[in-house]
Amino acid sequence: AEAMNRYVRAIRFEGHVGMYVHDLAVVVFTGIKHTADWFLGGFVEHEMTSSFIDWAKKQINMYAEMFRKQVYSSDAQQETVEETLKITHNQSRKLLQEFGLDFRFLLDELLVQDPQ
Repeated sequence: AEAMNRYVRAIRFEGHVGMYVHDLAVVVFTGIKHTADWFLGGFVEHEMTSSFIDWAKKQINMYAEMFRKQVYSSDAQQETVEETLKITHNQSRKLLQEFGLDFRFLLDELLVQDPQ
């Protein structure tokens, strides 16, 4: 989690929300994918999987919080929101779903302006 936070803080926002969301998604989703590989390789007992799921959920929550801060500003345009949601779903599919990690349900729930 600390390494992921360092990489996320290193992402520069240079005025284009879509590019920032792309970089954020690549960093967070790649971190989750690599951590899953290491974790599941190190713990063959399935009872330990819940620890990884809890950690991954926290990372998805962190991603969603940062996403909302950048995307849903007071002057957010619907076109920008749709573009960033598409970017997020594409990167999730490419970096997570293709490797058996599907967090679409959580992303759909969290990537709204005011999540419950």
